[in-house]
Amino acid sequence: MAHADTPTIRYFITFTTDQRCGNAEIRLTHPIRSGADIKVVTQILTRSGCHHPVVLGWQRFEQ
Repeated sequence: MAHADTPTIRYFITFTTDQRCGNAEIRLTHPIRSGADIKVVTQILTRSGCHHPVVLGWQRFEQ
């Protein structure tokens, strides 16, 4: 988790799991640019209780 003074980028994530589709808002300290970044997003979703999430897409919130 980012500290209060660390700038974060908000993303709206669309994903599917074994049993459902879903949406989530997450905050990252760097932009999504590669498969490694999607792996981080997948790990966040897994820690949040999603079983075998697959990221379908994302949209960055501009501020």
